[in-house]
Amino acid sequence: MKVHVSDPAFVYDLLTSLQRANYAAALTDAHTVEVTIPTAATPEQAQLHLGFYLANWRARHPGVVADFVR
Repeated sequence: MKVHVSDPAFVYDLLTSLQRANYAAALTDAHTVEVTIPTAATPEQAQLHLGFYLANWRARHPGVVADFVR
């Protein structure tokens, strides 16, 4: 799954935060992080887990938008 971050100054913070939480994450460009969740049983479960994680991350970074790339 790809996550777009509105402010590129926060992309590295999201990347390292995801990696510390045992998500497989890598930068794809200045605004985007590719994320996989090896422990998820289904793609739907992975999206649900990442959605909760992103909601928490956004709460700690007011004004920064980080959401799935459609």
